[in-house]
Amino acid sequence: MLVAASASERDADERRFGFVLSGCRATSAILTITSERMSPQPVDGENIRCVRAEHFVAIFDVDAEMVPPEAEIG
Repeated sequence: MLVAASASERDADERRFGFVLSGCRATSAILTITSERMSPQPVDGENIRCVRAEHFVAIFDVDAEMVPPEAEIG
């Protein structure tokens, strides 16, 4: 499994976050970080209508100093 294989490749000063997202033909995702919240959003496919949304996993490595200690995740 790709996620398990990549776990050892993370730097000690990074944190890894994984999310299951849904969208219509999304090609990637971005992670928005504020002091209150860390929130992923799918990228591309915003103006596409679909019958059934596609689900995909988005994994982000974030420098530990960029992770707000009190932020909600998700």
